[in-house]
Formats: sequence, structure tokens, C-alpha cells
Amino acid sequence: MTAVRGAARRAREALRWARGTPAQGPRGRTTPRSGLAPRYGGSVVPAESERYTWDFVGRSSKAPGAPLVPVPASRVEGPLHVAWVIPPYQRRSGGHTTLLTIARELERRGHTCSVWLHDPWGLLPQSREAIHREILEGFVPIAGEVHRDLAGWRGADVAVATGWQSVYAVKGLPGCGLKAYLVQDHEPEFHATSAQALWAEETYRAGMTCLCASPWLRDVLRERHGADAEAFELAVDHGLYRHLGRERDADTVAFYARQYTPRRGTELGILALADVVRRRPRTRVVMYGDGHPPDAPFPYEFLGVVDPVRLAELYNRASVGMVLSLTNYSLVPQEMMASGLPVVDVRGASAEAVFGTGGELITLAEPEPAALADAVLGLLEDPERRARVARAAGAWVAGRTWSGVAGTIEEALRARLRRRARPDGEGEPQTPGALRAPGGG
Repeated sequence: MTAVRGAARRAREALRWARGTPAQGPRGRTTPRSGLAPRYGGSVVPAESERYTWDFVGRSSKAPGAPLVPVPASRVEGPLHVAWVIPPYQRRSGGHTTLLTIARELERRGHTCSVWLHDPWGLLPQSREAIHREILEGFVPIAGEVHRDLAGWRGADVAVATGWQSVYAVKGLPGCGLKAYLVQDHEPEFHATSAQALWAEETYRAGMTCLCASPWLRDVLRERHGADAEAFELAVDHGLYRHLGRERDADTVAFYARQYTPRRGTELGILALADVVRRRPRTRVVMYGDGHPPDAPFPYEFLGVVDPVRLAELYNRASVGMVLSLTNYSLVPQEMMASGLPVVDVRGASAEAVFGTGGELITLAEPEPAALADAVLGLLEDPERRARVARAAGAWVAGRTWSGVAGTIEEALRARLRRRARPDGEGEPQTPGALRAPGGG
């Protein structure tokens, strides 16, 4: 029973971390306050650890940040060293796949990269070697070094924060010619009104160059937060996601049902698909993306967390794919498009900025069950429309490559480095904008 309780506790903590609220920090030596005794009828709770889970926010909010170092003009146009500071990962995390793919493509362009784990919660207790192996085998094989933490930090031409929590760590890193922030979503929306939401919002005012994974996200950061922001658009691994020549099942809908990520709208999708199954009983629903099958009022096939090869096979067998993105758009619709699968998503500014509003590439519906059900049924019942949308989307997505994304990011970084560099090689030291912890002193 102890093992079962421990597994259940770890599962709850993993779920809370996936939602952006780690349940507790790493366990350390218990340090009860000497002489503290109950005074008001309660009990004394000893310190869980010598440090509080969110200490890194408090420390960073008080510190001015490490200044940027001079950038020789001759270095700006040559190979750069880009250091990626990443949060803890879970299997098949799309955000980690994106950032590590970009790192690999920068390496292919002649740059060097390194990966540094920022894990103040102790969620990944593995050794450096184990983490390196998991990144190579479970995500993207990069050539650069992988570090268990920031203890051996030795500077970089560019240090890149990759999640709001890591901005607080990158702010204090010395020896950087530039500090950038890979922003893949509007992370304050991951939280209810809370300290975490405030802290996430504050990172957009840290003075870092924000590299945003959509035009919508770039505009949000510029207009709401005054950030220095540039946009890139997500791409596709065309070696994995392509037409495989499979016969499609005319009644199958593939639904990306990642329930532990609330912005994927799993419950909304299940309500829509329940309507689809009621109105068209022969429909087969296949759900995937989560380690645990979600509750549903209809029978369905569950694949769990699927490796890319099996995922490409599914996309080549189904007739309609459904992905709901309630904040920034996902990688998944383009992977479906590259595999010839017509896609349904919710209508919103992010999706419209990328796919347009005309319906030629994707079917966008209002975020309500009946509208989504109508969109799915409209494709299931119209083979000619499915074929027409699949052809147009396939031609459009063919130009979306990770090499192109890396080129966009490379130029954005070089442009900022050029602004700092001087012809004589003596760059001007700068201190990134101060981060304050809202509610703090």
C-alpha cells in the first residue's frame, strides 16, 4: 500500500506540475524552528525543506540581474553558442520537442548549443547521463552538452529561457552576450488568478528578446506587455508526417485529448464528439495524447501517449482530426495536414492568424459542442470536401520546415547582437530589465 500511495502522490504532483503548480519542492533536511510551541490550539508544522519551492522567484525579484557582456562585432556574424535553459519535461512534451528541434537546426547551421535543466522542484531526480539519454531518445538528438542544473554555468553568446519559470533563472546568469525568451504560449493563462499567473506575466517585462511561436502571440506580448517580440510559425518534421499511401477509414475521428493540459479543451471536445456519435452512430473515435483515458459518454479507442511513428500511421488512417487550442495554436494540426488529414479546431485569433479565416486549410468552429460537432460531421459526410481541404492544406504545409524556423530565429538573435556590438569589439554592458515579484516589496 505504501508503494501505491507513493505512486498516487507522484501522479498528483505530476498533474499539478503539468498545470504549472508544482506541489512541493525537493525534500531536504527537516529544520523545525527551535522552541516553537503551539499557542493558539494548533499544531507546529516543521519546515519541509531548507528552501522554499518558489525561492528562485523571490531571489530574482530583488536582484538587478547579471549584466550582458560585451559582444565583439566579428563574433556576431560567425558561429554562436546558444544555451537553452529548459524546465522539467514529460514524455512527448510538444514544447520541449519544439525547442530541442530548433536547437538541432541551429547546430546544423553551424552554431553550438547546450541544454541546462532548471528544476527547482526536484521533479527530475535522474543523473545528468540519464537526462541526456532521455532527451536524445525521447525528443530530438542534439550534439551539444546536457547539464543536470546550472551549477556549472560558464556563459554563452545567447542564453534562452524557455518557460516563464526559467526567466527568473536566466536573469541572473553571468557571461551572456544576449538573453532571449522562447515564448510558445501566453503562459499566464495556464493559471487561475494566482501568484503564478502574476509571476508569469511579469517575465514579459524582463527586457529579454521574446521569440514567439505565432504572430498572435507576438502581438499579445507587444501590445499588452510592451515586450521586444518577434514571431516565428511552427513547422513539421516532413520525414515523419507525410502521406503513407494507407487506405482511410471513412468513419474514424482522431482526437488529441490531452486532459492534463486544460488549454487543449478535452472536455469540450468530448461533448462535441458525443453529439457526433449520437447523430452518426457508426463513427469511431480514437483519443490519444494523455497517459490516462478520459471519461466519455460513448465508447472509444484509446492510444495513450503515442510515439511519432504510430501517430503518423493514425493520421494516415483516420478521416478527420480534431485538435482544440484555446490559447496559442498547436503543432498537431500541421502534422495532421502533412499526413493528408483534414483538421477541425476552435475559432480564435491565434489559429486565424496562421491558417486564415476562409476554411480552405482547416475547419474552424466556435468553441461550443454543437458547432464543433457540425464541423466534424460536415467533413465526415463530404468526401470531396475532405479531399479538397487535404490537398490545399498539404500544399500549404509543405513549405513549413524547421530549418526555416531556425533561420528566422538566427536572424532575430543576430539583429539584437548587432545592436549591441561595436566596430572595435567593445560592446556596451547592459543590465536586463528588473523583474519584480508582484505583491512583493
